[in-house]
Amino acid sequence: MSGTAVTDALSPFHTSSDIQKIMLFVLPVTFIVLLLTTNSWFEPVLFMITIGIAIMLNRGTNLLFGEISFVTNAAGSVLQLAVSMDCSIFLLHRFAENRAEGKDVQDAMVAAVKQSTGSVLSSGLTTVTGFAALILMRFKIGPDMGWVMAKAIVFSLLCVLCFLPALAISTYKLIDKTQHKAFFPDFHKFAGAVMKLRIPAFLIAGGTLSSMAAAVFTARMPLRWDATS
Repeated sequence: MSGTAVTDALSPFHTSSDIQKIMLFVLPVTFIVLLLTTNSWFEPVLFMITIGIAIMLNRGTNLLFGEISFVTNAAGSVLQLAVSMDCSIFLLHRFAENRAEGKDVQDAMVAAVKQSTGSVLSSGLTTVTGFAALILMRFKIGPDMGWVMAKAIVFSLLCVLCFLPALAISTYKLIDKTQHKAFFPDFHKFAGAVMKLRIPAFLIAGGTLSSMAAAVFTARMPLRWDATS
């Protein structure tokens, strides 16, 4: 069997199947990366639980739209996981820093929320604005994806700023018991080298971009091959 009708009928099935395979690959890889880049075996569990709840809230509230594209339904969860995980990492990193300074658990989390709110909101709202721009597209999948993903980031922000603090305070003993040494060295020396080389790097980058812009302009500029003016 072949034809446009068959292709249209099978597209949702194939897309959903492909997304399921992607999720089966992405989730373990994401979890392993988090295990290697955090200082506790349990912190990645908190991250995944928080974003998982945000994903379920977003998928459940899609009923408000009546219907959504099968592409949006299939890809929305992967996109939400990818673009909102960093917010939860910001918060727990601040929480660990405050506890290392000697603050008790609740005071450390209160301070962490205060310190992280600005960066979390600025990062999240920038992403919301980017997805909301899709709403202006004439192609139908644009508004569909825009509304769903903008809502997804809002739910992720709410879960990170409201649910994750409560979850971390309730399970801080598990975080402490599962502490491990950092697998990656700190980047203080690298940061120092970057600061020392910032001016030469700026000049090189500026010169490279200027050269590229000049080359593109020259390539697109119409040329006259006659000798007359």
